[in-house]
Amino acid sequence: MTFGPFDFAQPLALLGLIALPVIWLLLRATPPEPKRVALPSLQLLDGLDPEEETPAQTPWWIILLRFIAATLAILGFASPSWSPQTPDRISQGPALIIVDDGWTSAARWRDMVRAARSAADEAADNGDAVHLLFTAPRDLTADPSEALDANTARGRLQSARPAPWAPDRLAALEGLDASGLEPGYVVWITDGFDHGAGAQSAAAIAQLASLEIRVTAPRSAYAITGTARAPDGAEVTLTRRLPSGETEVVIVAETSEGASAASAAARFVDGETEAVAKFVLPSAQLNRVARFRILGAPSAGATWLWDDASKRPRVGLADPELSAQPLLGEYYYVRRALEPHAELIEGPLSELLEQEPDALILGDRGQIEGAEADALRDWIEAGGALIRFAGPKLAAQPTNFTPVPLRSATRALGGALAWDDPQAIAAPQPTSPFAGISAPEDAFVRRQVLAEPGPDLSAKAWARLEDGTPLVTAAREGRGAVILFHVTANPDWSDLPYTGAYVEMLRRAAASGGGASIGPVDIAGSFAPERTLDGFGALEPPPDTAQPIAGDAFAIAVAGVETPPGLYSGPAGGRALNVGAVLPDAMTNWPAGARVVEDAAANLRRGLDGWLLAAAIGLLAIDLIVALGVAGRLPRMSRAAKQNAAAVVVALSAFIAFPMDASAQTQAARAPLDDAALELRFAYVRTNDPRADEIVEAGLQGLALELYLRTAVEPAAPHGVRLGDDPLELYPLIYFAPPRGSPPLGDTETAALNAYLRNGGALVVDTRDAAPGRLVNQDLAVLLSGVDAPPLERAPESHVIARSFYLLDDFPGRIAGGKLWLEAGSANAEERRGDGVSALFIGDADWAGAWAIDRNRRPMLPMDTTERDREMAYRFGVNLVMYILTGNYKEDQVHVPDLLERLGEEAEFNRNRGDRVRDLINPDGPPTPIGSEGGDD
Repeated sequence: MTFGPFDFAQPLALLGLIALPVIWLLLRATPPEPKRVALPSLQLLDGLDPEEETPAQTPWWIILLRFIAATLAILGFASPSWSPQTPDRISQGPALIIVDDGWTSAARWRDMVRAARSAADEAADNGDAVHLLFTAPRDLTADPSEALDANTARGRLQSARPAPWAPDRLAALEGLDASGLEPGYVVWITDGFDHGAGAQSAAAIAQLASLEIRVTAPRSAYAITGTARAPDGAEVTLTRRLPSGETEVVIVAETSEGASAASAAARFVDGETEAVAKFVLPSAQLNRVARFRILGAPSAGATWLWDDASKRPRVGLADPELSAQPLLGEYYYVRRALEPHAELIEGPLSELLEQEPDALILGDRGQIEGAEADALRDWIEAGGALIRFAGPKLAAQPTNFTPVPLRSATRALGGALAWDDPQAIAAPQPTSPFAGISAPEDAFVRRQVLAEPGPDLSAKAWARLEDGTPLVTAAREGRGAVILFHVTANPDWSDLPYTGAYVEMLRRAAASGGGASIGPVDIAGSFAPERTLDGFGALEPPPDTAQPIAGDAFAIAVAGVETPPGLYSGPAGGRALNVGAVLPDAMTNWPAGARVVEDAAANLRRGLDGWLLAAAIGLLAIDLIVALGVAGRLPRMSRAAKQNAAAVVVALSAFIAFPMDASAQTQAARAPLDDAALELRFAYVRTNDPRADEIVEAGLQGLALELYLRTAVEPAAPHGVRLGDDPLELYPLIYFAPPRGSPPLGDTETAALNAYLRNGGALVVDTRDAAPGRLVNQDLAVLLSGVDAPPLERAPESHVIARSFYLLDDFPGRIAGGKLWLEAGSANAEERRGDGVSALFIGDADWAGAWAIDRNRRPMLPMDTTERDREMAYRFGVNLVMYILTGNYKEDQVHVPDLLERLGEEAEFNRNRGDRVRDLINPDGPPTPIGSEGGDD
């Protein structure tokens, strides 16, 4: 039965409302149990009027309480639900529910499933059969003509997952037409996008039967449409559905292991559908990025895979030679070729190996021996690419680190004493990593180092001359590669450095370490799927339907059943197929006559039976307490106390029946925030371990007490916060002690922490698991995944945190052997944080356990070592707070003695300081001897 926006699944239960007048009369006529008074003699009561008489009838407010409870119970048993925009319809036949389940639905997939389940429940309540039709192509599709009951339909919707490609509504309608189903009415759960032939498919759906369209579209950015290299990092382009309003979106750059490398924000302005997020990262850190992801938007389109072609390798030029004529220098043309595409570093070979570049370029050099050879071999096997060039030195002596054995002489082409003419460069073979590079027509080779013939020489040749002589050979060693150009790096032996092919050949060779290489996609061969994305943007093994993509078709490939988005590997290295590269248009013109609900998630059917029954039970519990009080079974109260209790009962009844409004809830939620704004307070992250939270709170309370006694800092009681729910910006320090085995932080929690750290907050993470030989960050990679953590280093004894108040040599806690890690110092500290102070502190010594005190201000937990370490833990806590609150101003004071000693003024400074102290102590009296001075200046 439907009554306005309310539906009753069990309308017969409403007949119980007829009994309400009878219940009213019974409650009104039944007096409460009289009070019994036993006295030695009743004659003493003769002639005395009692101050309080037992009423003849039940008080009206008790009757009203019970009457309301009975009414709520009857309404609850009728199973009401509220669906404000559900159309009034009579049974019209089978209900067809069409669900768009492409990648654009993933961001709000839960809301789409709820909308579809609500439509299935409405059809079942109306006595209609339910039929489901999903629009995304699948290898196996369900028959839409199969009639389902409500429970089966709900189960199928609950187990459904979005596809990582776009829906094909016309193909789905063809399958529906082939099934022969003629629906009575249609409910279309759509993502609000066109997806090609949108108007045609919408018109075809409208012709099936009466149509209701429930739109559940992404509210903010839903796709990354492209990435580009920038001089100082990378730029990520985002797209949203409609251009209305201003909003900000956070993008996270992640490594292949899932760790967060950096984050950036993109702001959409009103009237625009695109925004750009800029990542300022050095090349070495940017090369570790494997994907970009929109925070809070789990979909294949919100994830952009960063493949080999996008990376900027770090290339070292080993042992460069000084030349009076730069144009004739060995590495001049190499620098010009690679500068736009790689980060170049130069120096001796041994020093470059310590910097762990992606590739090393070694010019004309002979044998490499000793420790340098061992280090080079280890670097290559770990994934480095060694690129060598030939020359007189290489040709004159036997050498190691070459992909093929070499002859001990060079081959001269052209000239008065040569039999052969200079040779042109041939086009690379389709299987070569240089495939697709056009052979330069005007470049010739005049001299080269020859390779010894062998059975595997052909397989190792990446480039050849027209007569078949190898020009570039390469061989894999471990995860790395050794690549040899059989000519010099400058134009002495060939014209190759003058050509554009030289640039592309060096670029691909520099990126060939680690089993990858760079090359164009329009080449011969094919790319096989390696890892693919599901609808929510998570990488998984490729499905059975995935097929290789031809190299010449990869640039125009569109994600589908046989070509899912993901990572593909081929002859030119790894390639990424991203679904966001092909965007659908927003659909705003719907078929005439269709009923359109713009945001279906905001108008879903909501059951009210649970709330009504809970309110009835609560009122009956209150009635029981009141009845005991009226019958005298509770402790005796004065008349004023009874009146107050009655007022409380009425207030509680109103609260249960009518929950407080949003403004009151907002004021209650803002109370801790207002306290933190008025007083200095520290905070701690609440976890699922109440005992651990209690210890951390007691620890911060103990630290606050010590700060009050020892310093001018007077913190108030600490607050417990929930990441993502509570505001964090007013707390200068947040203490996080995650229990062992804690799951990774969610997207909302990660976004809150990143915003807090960017705004100058300080986060102290204490794993409380110190042990010999154990790294403090061993369990944090998963827990803090997504947090934009800076590079960390072990806190040195000379760090300013060890001098900010007390002079410390260690940072102990309750557990012995703990360590402190904080933000590593760098030249860009001011950019990361205005005063250069670390934003993140990680340790494992259980500092809060050492600080914790009970109500009697006594230590709560014993120390693993001695009580002196507890005092040192307090001193570290004081130093930590001083360091966070005051910045690094003491860093200059720490170096004052060294500066004065270098200037030769330390003695004069001490004398002047003694005179000033003497004058302050006794300005009018005789001189006071000044001995050795202690304490902090």
